[in-house]
Amino acid sequence: MALSADDMADVWADYRRITRFFASAQIAFERERLLIDSLSLRDPDSVMGRVPLSTGSYRFSVTDHLAALADVQALYSAVLTQTYTLAETAALASFTPPGDSRSSGGIEVWGKKLLDAQDKVWADVPCGKSGLVEVAVARNLSVHGDGRLGAADVRRLSDAGTPHWSVGDHMPLDSDITTNYRGRLKDLLNAGGIGEGRRPAQPQA
Repeated sequence: MALSADDMADVWADYRRITRFFASAQIAFERERLLIDSLSLRDPDSVMGRVPLSTGSYRFSVTDHLAALADVQALYSAVLTQTYTLAETAALASFTPPGDSRSSGGIEVWGKKLLDAQDKVWADVPCGKSGLVEVAVARNLSVHGDGRLGAADVRRLSDAGTPHWSVGDHMPLDSDITTNYRGRLKDLLNAGGIGEGRRPAQPQA
């Protein structure tokens, strides 16, 4: 079934929500690091903090806290995964009958089906099929692996048109790459008829 205007507006509201979270989280991490640096602690290992939790509390040293703030890969992975899931869910919901992520066949399948419905081809997406498969592989590695390509990953990338990858290659994620990958998913949705837009403002009574 085709998505309604309200459905599409909701998709892009969620996309912008993830964008805001990504930007704000990076700002918060950096401000926290700068704040701690400004304290010029002589022995950060001995300075402890505690955060109350529903099941007790979490105690940590400033050194451990700084290490956690530096582990930005978890943030990049979360943002990319949320964006990928949003795009896949929106695409599958637009099909008749709606698709199922458990049998969607990957972005090679549901992406082509989304484009076919608009009489579009991979070339209508700026990064093409190869760029989108790269996003999918990077997303899978960030969730299930250590960022290094296995044989199946390399075959998948090669089949999509990027044969330069090798087994064991590291597929990095940083802020710029994550932003670029999110943009590729955005381009696919727009080309596939799930156009970006804001819900019209409701007239005031």
